[in-house]
Parts: sequence; C-alpha cells; structure tokens
Amino acid sequence: VKCVYVCICNDFRYSGFISFGNYLRKKVIFQKKKKKKKKKKKK
Repeated sequence: VKCVYVCICNDFRYSGFISFGNYLRKKVIFQKKKKKKKKKKKK
C-alpha cells in the first residue's frame, strides 16, 4: 500500500490530474473485480 501511495504522490507532483484519474480508475477496477467475486450468488 505504501508503494502505491508513493507512486501516487510522485505522479501527483508531476501530473496531479492524470494521477488522480488513474488512481480512481484503478480503484474502481479493483473494487469491481472484488465485488464480482462476492456478487456471484446475488443474481
């Protein structure tokens, strides 16, 4: 988790906007992947 934070921090200094977008996109994908496994018995 620390590595990701450092990466984001470094990116933020370089391109805060793009870094934030990428971070949000990665978080959404990660959450979607995690939710897909748990949402198998809800359909």
